[in-house]
Amino acid sequence: MEILFDREGSISSFERHLNEVKNHQDVQSILLLACDDNGFTKEGLDPILQSLGKPCFGGIFPQILYMGEHFSKGTVIVGLEANTETKVIKELSNSDSDLDGVLQDSFAAYKIHASTMFVFVDGLSSGISGLMESLFNQFGLEINYIGGGLALFL
Repeated sequence: MEILFDREGSISSFERHLNEVKNHQDVQSILLLACDDNGFTKEGLDPILQSLGKPCFGGIFPQILYMGEHFSKGTVIVGLEANTETKVIKELSNSDSDLDGVLQDSFAAYKIHASTMFVFVDGLSSGISGLMESLFNQFGLEINYIGGGLALFL
């Protein structure tokens, strides 16, 4: 695992640090935890993330923790040695959604061998508790869950 912290929070600094992490030979996927005060935009991030060539996931938060300190600006970039699969559940705030069915459909092609699942949700969504219940219904307690609520998805 390779972990870098970009204190600057600029798009150019983010791209430089991201490339440094992605170029490590053991890195298969990348976790990104960015601060909202970085001011990242879709137009600025998308070309960088689309050219990455490796799966990435994460979010933008009001603050992040790094080495025991909290920051309102900056990005934690974590290069993971495992290849990851990401899924977006768009029906989360739809009260008529069958989240158990959505999860079954989303993961039908995959045999879940993971011991840990990262779950990031829009913190303003009305369906968070339903999602948590459906995750436990579908995957049980054998999986460790890590995550949090976001202001935006990357």
